Amino acid sequence: VMDKIEKETTAVLNAVVDDTTLRMRLEGVGKVPNKDAVALSILGPSARGSGVAIDARADHPYAAYAETGVNVIVETGEDIWARTVVRIKETLESTRIVRDALAMMPKGPIQAVIDKPIPPGLVACSSVEAPRGETHHFVITSEEPRPYRWKARAPTFQNLQAVPISIMNETIADVPIAVGSFDPCFS
Repeated sequence: VMDKIEKETTAVLNAVVDDTTLRMRLEGVGKVPNKDAVALSILGPSARGSGVAIDARADHPYAAYAETGVNVIVETGEDIWARTVVRIKETLESTRIVRDALAMMPKGPIQAVIDKPIPPGLVACSSVEAPRGETHHFVITSEEPRPYRWKARAPTFQNLQAVPISIMNETIADVPIAVGSFDPCFS
């Protein structure tokens, strides 16, 4: 499966990079300057397309990322083109990470067994790198076998702060692709 994904993604990357019409349409459009990306704390491919090398997997390794490593893909164009190229190249990096993780996979069971109840009132916070950027989870345990309280903050909330900057002085036709370039999930 990784071979197929890598082959198809490489073909897409080569086609996109060589497509002068697409490049003319996306390059220089929907810009979020690096200083604004940093000031607004945007995340994930949206930030990395503005030259901000931020990735929770590399900055605060969790799970097996300390062993597999993460090559943080960064483009400096600050525009829709850069955000697009980052996402495509990150797919190739993901195939490398999956291959490395599979090669390092320990033999035997990998599922943790919880043999006693989790006490109520425990608090946990977690940050993981999701496809759109860093996602934060906050949970408080309860007497029941479900959380008392759970809160997630998806990267879309943070990344949408950059939309006004990205559409400033753009044409109406550029607005939908500028917003779409942040890959928002409004739910």
